[in-house]
Order: sequence, then structure tokens, then C-alpha cells
Amino acid sequence: SMTSLARVVLPHFTSRGQGQFVVTSSYLGRLPLPFTATYCATKHAVTAFFDVLRLENAGRGVRVTTVHPSFVDTRLVTSLQGTPADIRVCQGFMSHPLMQTTRLRAERVAHLALVAAANDH
Repeated sequence: SMTSLARVVLPHFTSRGQGQFVVTSSYLGRLPLPFTATYCATKHAVTAFFDVLRLENAGRGVRVTTVHPSFVDTRLVTSLQGTPADIRVCQGFMSHPLMQTTRLRAERVAHLALVAAANDH
């Protein structure tokens, strides 16, 4: 897991006095979407863990960049669980024109994450 890897890598970063974590979470870690409780909860946990890691290691040369993309072109909607009515509501939300115009390709998210990391954001 991300947290296990961070615990292994962190001592190496602190002993060198430098290092950077670049983590992908989701904006759903901050703003929940109906019928995606497990997904939202796990993304919130990732965000919170790395926010705290950032605070605990301020001034030790360890940087943390957490990326919170909006909708990425993945199979999230097709993997929803719930009643057929619940799934229709969520699919309707995801097919809203605003959601369609903000949908990103995974390659674009990766590029923007590298830009953010290079600029220490």
C-alpha cells in the first residue's frame, strides 16, 4: 500500500535530508459522491495520511505532492455497487455535461502530477 511504502522510504529521505512523495488521490477524497462510499473513504485516508506526513516532516527536506484529479477516464461508474436505482442516479450524475467536460485522460493526470512535483506544489 501507499502508506506501507511511505513508511519504508521515509527513513531514507530523512537520512539524506531530501526526498519527495508524489501521490495520486482524488477530489472524491475531499468531496463525496453518492454511492461511492468505499472509494471516497479510501481516497480520504490517502489524502489525510500524506497531509499529516507533510506536517510531521516539515523542515526535514521531505516534500509531499498530492494530486487530486477530477473525473479520470476509468471504469469507476461501471464498477459501482448498489441497487439498480442507486447506480442509475450515480450514472446520471457522472453523465452530466459538466462531468463530461472535466473528464481527464490518465496520461494527462500523470503529466500534470509531474509538473506539480517539479514546481514543488
